[in-house]
Amino acid sequence: VVGMLAARLSERRSSGDQLKETVRTLANLRALHERIVESIRSGLIVADLEGTIYTFNSAAAEITGHSAEQMRGSSIYSLFGDIREPVDLSLNATDEHGRPPRFEADLTTPDGFAVHIGYTVSQLYSEENEATGLIITFQDLTEIRSMEESIRRKDRLAAVGRVGAGLAHEIRNPLGAMRGAIQV
Repeated sequence: VVGMLAARLSERRSSGDQLKETVRTLANLRALHERIVESIRSGLIVADLEGTIYTFNSAAAEITGHSAEQMRGSSIYSLFGDIREPVDLSLNATDEHGRPPRFEADLTTPDGFAVHIGYTVSQLYSEENEATGLIITFQDLTEIRSMEESIRRKDRLAAVGRVGAGLAHEIRNPLGAMRGAIQV
């Protein structure tokens, strides 16, 4: 009996050590996952199928002006507005390269600044390949759109300059001929 109890105790100790090692490995994997999500420079939001946010990385907080603590548990629709149609389109269609379509929207930060973002919505799947949520990745396009508008404005001014130079050339040629005739 003592031998059997000693064997059982030894077995339990061994399984306890294995359990501790598994818990430590799981904690390391969770920390790695969190570091990866926080290191992504695009805004990343993970929500359930109803749109309730449960992951909100630091880039998302920086772009939107909302803190992760403030956004966890709230709806993606309170942040992005009514994007049900783009979400449905994303979940039902992909482009010719197998990627979900890209959309653009305007956000207003809590400070009142307008932010233009480009975003994609992807489906989140469980281990059983069952749809469990949404992954929304987005970038701030405000500066890019501002530069594009500046380039368009400069192109229009350059076109006006070319027209003005052509017009001046067309006026100068007859004036030069008239000046020559007057001097003769």
